[in-house]
Amino acid sequence: MGLKPEEDLVSHLATQLSLTAGTDIFYRPVLPPDDYVAEKAVFVFPFGGPPPQAMLGETEAVRRSMIIVRVRGDQDDFDGALLFARQVRDEIRYADIANYIDWRLESTEPFYLGQDDERHPEFSITCEAMYEE
Repeated sequence: MGLKPEEDLVSHLATQLSLTAGTDIFYRPVLPPDDYVAEKAVFVFPFGGPPPQAMLGETEAVRRSMIIVRVRGDQDDFDGALLFARQVRDEIRYADIANYIDWRLESTEPFYLGQDDERHPEFSITCEAMYEE
């Protein structure tokens, strides 16, 4: 089986940002806060990508998987949420994860999505994982 960029990114971010998988970082779309899901949390999930490209004479193809990273902050804390989203962005930007050629951001800044129904600020970061398979 091939690489799983979303899962590898979750592991990387959890280690670098001292997050706990299943509590404040998840490999799945956004979940509402509850007894098991922190208010301030990160959600990582696949978003497609272009078809693999084989280079001339190569047997392996370069894959470019698109990934969405959603960052939710504490209630009514826009500044703290933006700071946290920028920390997540920087960890992706400088990620050095085994078996990947590169990690690229699709924009300079996290994209503000507004607040959820419980007034948690939310940001989105889109990135691309490049690897051979």
